[in-house]
Amino acid sequence: MSKSKYGIISLLDIGSTKIVCFIVRMDSAGNSEVIGIGHQSSQGFRAGNITDIKLAESSILSAIEAAEQMAEENIEKIIVNISGKIFSHHLVIHSSLASMPLTDRDLARIIAEGQEHYHQPDVEVIHTVPLDYSIDGTEGIKDPIGMVGKKLTGKLNLVTTPSTSVVNLVNCMARCQLTVADFTVSPYMAGLACLTPDEMELGSTIIDMGGGTTSFALFKGGAMLYADSIPIGGRHVTSDIAHGLSTDMQSAERTKTLDGHAIATSADSKIMINVPYIGEEDDSGIHTIPRALLVEIIIPRIEEILEMVRDRINASGFAPLASNNIVITGGASQLMGLKELSSNIFGKHVRIGYPKSIDGLEESTKGAAFSTIIGMVVYASERVRQKQTGLNDNEEGSGRIGRILSWLQKNF
Repeated sequence: MSKSKYGIISLLDIGSTKIVCFIVRMDSAGNSEVIGIGHQSSQGFRAGNITDIKLAESSILSAIEAAEQMAEENIEKIIVNISGKIFSHHLVIHSSLASMPLTDRDLARIIAEGQEHYHQPDVEVIHTVPLDYSIDGTEGIKDPIGMVGKKLTGKLNLVTTPSTSVVNLVNCMARCQLTVADFTVSPYMAGLACLTPDEMELGSTIIDMGGGTTSFALFKGGAMLYADSIPIGGRHVTSDIAHGLSTDMQSAERTKTLDGHAIATSADSKIMINVPYIGEEDDSGIHTIPRALLVEIIIPRIEEILEMVRDRINASGFAPLASNNIVITGGASQLMGLKELSSNIFGKHVRIGYPKSIDGLEESTKGAAFSTIIGMVVYASERVRQKQTGLNDNEEGSGRIGRILSWLQKNF
């Protein structure tokens, strides 16, 4: 593949049910337009982790080649989203200051020291999010640039994932003749795509319900306070339906989409739906069931997912700050009645979140199932606007990826 042109950014969201690639044209001001789109059924992945590298490679290449063909661009570097295991770790870092106004370099030093302080052999830091700063004991400073003092303290949220997950993804991308320029994580990207500025400032929780995982992030003061995930998602609901109704996964997914509901009603026992038996190809293999049976299968699994998320949020210690407002997005968020059931379980206001509008998107890629990749566009745009180092030359990313590539060279 030839070298990507200046201003062309490529993004890849790898999920358990689908893989999506966007190629984006971006100017120096961070204005973006999607010029290439490719999406493919995901194979070789489970709960965000590679289970078959050959199948994974094939799925990724299919999505990327479709995006390249549409954009009429060949890419060689790409930003990849991680949807598997993620964890948040909080650090407080102190730094002595010269008698000069603070600069970007001083803040970069806080972030670098935080990453170095947390360095673990089996863990990779994906995001380092500054929460706030204090100078000489004055707390709650969001932007200390230009201020003076003797001691700068930064509170950081480090979002990590197991090193093996990252190494396997880098290795898989190398098989596709692509270099990973940076990584992102699903709930952070979903928050950027779906939360309003007021929701991020005043406190909200974003829940991204994917096929194999459900991830979530808590925001307050415009920053991501906490991120976590559980290895259960919409595909587990589909599997329950397939087993409970003796049908195949494709028919179970269609039945869930067309007739599924997360709230039981008195009409469910009267509404009849047709479901094909697994392995049957003609009308003789169809059986008719009341919708009540389908709802009885769906509700326990959805309750399990939401209750696990609720318990993780409460255990984080940040629930009082960021869970007054719940926003649910992702492909599995489209289940009828999910909003009402979620509100009952969380005891909070809940809305279904849809991503921001981005120039160049096709109608089929504007929905909640594409929140993460649209958030990646927002993320890339914001970094350009903040005039950070180029996305392909990002110090944090290139340092991390450099270590991974070095490991691969030594071990393969």
